[in-house]
Amino acid sequence: MKIPFPILILMFILYSCETEKLDERLAQDRIEALLKDISNNKYQGIEKHFTLQFNGSEPVDQKIEKYQQLKRVLGPLQSMELLSSASEASFGEEARVLLQYRITYRNATTLENFEVVKDEGEYRISSHHIKNE
Repeated sequence: MKIPFPILILMFILYSCETEKLDERLAQDRIEALLKDISNNKYQGIEKHFTLQFNGSEPVDQKIEKYQQLKRVLGPLQSMELLSSASEASFGEEARVLLQYRITYRNATTLENFEVVKDEGEYRISSHHIKNE
């Protein structure tokens, strides 16, 4: 059976646009590595946890200062609980993992939402939002 050329082109385009589903455990590992580095005051190289686009939104020194300020206000991390994790892979869009944690610090408890994508072959954080619980 011979398949017409336009159908072959369409099949190739659809196949190449297929979205890879990301591993939720690897996304969790990235977030936990970031939180461990912050907890241990290891700010050098913190940019490795984030996508190139996220890093481009502000200088690394400014990002470090924000995390240091948060740690001064919130106190040391005491515990964290994963509340939800969902992998999203929609046709034609970048695959991502959405995670929400309840994190208890000495001075407050926060709900922290993370978005993790695959950037340059690595799982990296593309978004991090913190709100007081």
